[in-house]
Amino acid sequence: MTLEIYVIRHADAVPQGEQGIVHDEDRPLTDVGRAQAQQVANFFLKRSLGLDRVVVSPLVRSRQSAEPILQTLGISDVVTCEHASPNGEPKRLAKFLKKLGSGRVALVSHLPFVAVFSGWLMGNKRAQLDFQKGAVALISTGPDVDKATGTLQWLLQPEFLGS
Repeated sequence: MTLEIYVIRHADAVPQGEQGIVHDEDRPLTDVGRAQAQQVANFFLKRSLGLDRVVVSPLVRSRQSAEPILQTLGISDVVTCEHASPNGEPKRLAKFLKKLGSGRVALVSHLPFVAVFSGWLMGNKRAQLDFQKGAVALISTGPDVDKATGTLQWLLQPEFLGS
């Protein structure tokens, strides 16, 4: 059994300090960000990439980036996981994902964590994957979601999601 993890960096968000946003975790998506999030959802729909569940960090911009995916694909299984936060720990998130079982999972998170977690899964925590806002990577693992068990299938930046 395999687990396909679609690692997604959240879409463009309002900078901290603008629009009265004081705390980083409260930053909502911008208009550009909402369009990026919808583009990700359309990408999944157009390619018939069904998902079993969506995992998000507790931060507003992560949840908002996932909403179009949930609505467009008709997914109700969304889970908030503190281990998917910007400074999360890969091993803890891996344990969490392992408990979910096999299938297809979208993980909506943040830099630096999306790059760190992806590199850790592939066995090189120093791997420098470039996740622009709204980028999507597919990493497949076996049933033991752990360090060096993942294989990067692809990484697409936002400008290639509409192709």
